[in-house]
Amino acid sequence: MKKVPFSQMYPKATPEALDLLEKLLTFDPALRITVEEALKHPYLASYHDEEDEPNHDYHFDFSFESVEGIDDMKRMIAQEVIDFKNQKMGNLNPLSRNTGPLAAPTREYIGNVPKDEDLHGGAMDLDEELRIKEGL
Repeated sequence: MKKVPFSQMYPKATPEALDLLEKLLTFDPALRITVEEALKHPYLASYHDEEDEPNHDYHFDFSFESVEGIDDMKRMIAQEVIDFKNQKMGNLNPLSRNTGPLAAPTREYIGNVPKDEDLHGGAMDLDEELRIKEGL
């Protein structure tokens, strides 16, 4: 599929906005604009204040998120869902986070987590669910 120019998608955008968008959405992270470069971009000039922008001398280490394969990724996602459900239901730690290899959640445990439909009588989006929980 041929790339559609941002100028065609956003004909009313300024050249500076289109340039920044192009640089921010570069697919290859090694070629993508850095945060510092983005803050210095002409499109953001009115918001840029070096005295008010924190800077860090080190890069954050995301190696803890690395997974070896699809099965590990599935287990990681399932664990995140379980942790979210536990937090939402007020359970502090029924399944402690495992710091070793990720274990798949058991059908027995997943079966005990109520579905949104069971709690509220029908499917709803997260915003609606949070409004109900907060009593808004």
